[in-house]
Order: sequence, then C-alpha cells, then structure tokens
Amino acid sequence: MKCEESVQIPIPENLYFCRMKKIAIAVIATTLALGWTSCKKKSPAPPADVFYPAGIHAKINGVAWTAQYVNMTSLTSNGNYNVEFDGPDSATNETISITLPNFSGKGVHNLTTTSVDKAYYSLDTNFSSVPVWATTGQVTITAITDTSMDGTFYFTAGSKTITEGTFNVNF
Repeated sequence: MKCEESVQIPIPENLYFCRMKKIAIAVIATTLALGWTSCKKKSPAPPADVFYPAGIHAKINGVAWTAQYVNMTSLTSNGNYNVEFDGPDSATNETISITLPNFSGKGVHNLTTTSVDKAYYSLDTNFSSVPVWATTGQVTITAITDTSMDGTFYFTAGSKTITEGTFNVNF
C-alpha cells in the first residue's frame, strides 16, 4: 500500500460525537483556566501628590479668606518631627493656625479637643487674643517635597466654621 492511498476505517457515529464532546470540553476548560489565572487584580497605584497654591486659603463661615503671609516652624524634639504654621490677614484681623506634633508625612490628622494635632482660629493678627481651638476637623497632608508641604483642612472652632482650606507652605 502506498502512502497516498488511504484506508477508511469505519467509526461508529456516536464514538465520533463522544470524541468531539471531550475535545470541546477540554478546549473550554483550558480557555477558562487560562483566562481566570491571567485576570489577577493589580495593586492600586499610590495616590499622586496633590499641590495647592502657595499660602493658606480657606472659607471662614462661607467667606473666602487668604493669609497675607505664612509663619512656618518645623523642628525635631525627642525624636518627633513637629510642624506648626499660621497665617494672619490684617484686612480681617483673622488668623488660622495648625500644629502637627509627631508629624510623620502624608496622611490624615484628626482635630479634636483631645488630639495632639491642633488648629485654632483667632480674631487678632498680633496673637494677643485668646485663640478659639478646633473641636472637630481634619488636616490632610497631600504632598511633601524637600522644601514644602501641601494639604487641605477644615475645622470648627467656637462659632466659626473653617471649610475648603488648602495650604502650600515652605519649610
């Protein structure tokens, strides 16, 4: 017999169907397995740094406010990094101050009457009046460089509600 000649072997019809069914199941199972293992969830990317306009800006009881200049103090004490900044506005005689002892970088700092992180509102640019301390609020550090720090804040201090606060302060 030559290679070009073919020999036909009779195959029962149901045997052909069984073989095709097994092959189809194997192909589907392999496709699903490959698809399932290739769909690994990726770790979310860290949030991008967010930068704000230079200075301190906020709304005090809904009225836009901007500090004329910023006083910034940062120091290390007992192994802790302390950051404090304030901004007075002589046009309104209002000052906002934020203090973050134990500062450790980007993240959220809650402001309460018992927290070490503090903020206050004062109706005196000479800092001679008694400040009204925040009872609730939050400071969020969104970006830090070698020379500056950016973030957002809001808080309630007595009858004053400070909202939409942003800062970009130099070290």
